[in-house]
Amino acid sequence: MIKIKEKIIKKIQKYYNDEYIEKYFKCVCGGHLLEATYYYDSYEFTIWNYNYKGKILSWRERIRWIIRILLTGNPWYDMVILDPKQAEKLSKFLLHHKK
Repeated sequence: MIKIKEKIIKKIQKYYNDEYIEKYFKCVCGGHLLEATYYYDSYEFTIWNYNYKGKILSWRERIRWIIRILLTGNPWYDMVILDPKQAEKLSKFLLHHKK
């Protein structure tokens, strides 16, 4: 029983410890950012939405977004598209911390 408690305490301490590594990867659309955080034995991925930096959507895309917003109240925030350079950086980050 004591060993189980020690394992639980170590896991809790790990997640409340400031020892982590973060990297950010920009979406090709210019409006999203993928944050990858490594906690020494697990990964956490967060998608951030910031803006579209003047990128103009086609009329078809605008209508699709309008329908999505009217039906759900939110546009899509669950997708990040990486160019080959960003994808390579992400894969290096993930492989670097592989056990």
